[in-house]
Amino acid sequence: MEKYTVLDKMLLFKPLTRGAIEWICMVAVGIAGFVLSWTKIPAVPYLNVFGVVLFALGFWLHVRCEQVHKQAHVSSEQIDGIVTTGLYAWLRHPIYLSLLMMNLGMGLAFGLVITVVLALIFSGLWGLTALAEEKFLRQKFPEAYRRYMQDVKWRILPYIF
Repeated sequence: MEKYTVLDKMLLFKPLTRGAIEWICMVAVGIAGFVLSWTKIPAVPYLNVFGVVLFALGFWLHVRCEQVHKQAHVSSEQIDGIVTTGLYAWLRHPIYLSLLMMNLGMGLAFGLVITVVLALIFSGLWGLTALAEEKFLRQKFPEAYRRYMQDVKWRILPYIF
């Protein structure tokens, strides 16, 4: 049986709360960046527009995932089954893909180097969350999750991760 590290426990803590904290940080840093004239990304306004579109697509994907996975915003311990339909038939963690898209979209929409760096950090944490969640699900649903992992090869990004 695999042990949970402190990092695993932090990553699996109430995803809705963690996501809200990340967004508040991103918006606060973005506003501070405008007020204090922090370093902007070249190619603005094109990247700003791309960021807004990426955020909107990520939000749409998030809503689609929530329609299939009714327990998407509860802590991992409360999950009572594995969702294998809809987008979850293609990716094991499509809701994390939506969060990556929204984080990066928000970072680009602000057009600041610091918001893109924050978006990359937060996105990396969601990737680590997927790994911690899989460790938990392999223990809670050993046979079912093993089959699911065989059927659905990709966690978040097809052909990459």
